[in-house]
Amino acid sequence: MHHIRPYHETDNAQLADLYEETVRRLAPVLYSPEQVEAWAMAARDSEHFHAMLTNGQTFVAVDSLNSPIGFAGVEPSGRVASLYVAADWTRKGIGSSLLQHIIQHATKRQLPLLWSEASFLSRVVFERHNFAVENAEHVMFNGVKFKRWIMRQRLDTDDLRSPKR
Repeated sequence: MHHIRPYHETDNAQLADLYEETVRRLAPVLYSPEQVEAWAMAARDSEHFHAMLTNGQTFVAVDSLNSPIGFAGVEPSGRVASLYVAADWTRKGIGSSLLQHIIQHATKRQLPLLWSEASFLSRVVFERHNFAVENAEHVMFNGVKFKRWIMRQRLDTDDLRSPKR
């Protein structure tokens, strides 16, 4: 069982650990060792990581002991800046729950659309929630090349769409 609450400054260290561990445990199936290292190390850049969590609204999924098991953030522009679920909690609906929470938050604020730069790992979750691939791109991150997908979802404030099953 889990619930979602707003991010608190005191979450920062736990979320950085969750981010790094999740990348190190899940990404090796789809990414090279160099990509995994470059991606995981982003959590150790405390200024950058803190900015990712505070440039907009971040929500934290917590378990019954109030320990963080995932987080997702949305910027005022509608960019979904983060969507991470602890490796031991994947495939249990946490990512979908967080993304649905982001969609509801954005709809209440009458944002016309949400968009993200989805990884191989997150693309399927975005697709389940009616995000469409606009294009793929290659970017440099921490000196390493990555492929990601620009995905968008137009929001209809009169209709909160349910995820695809």
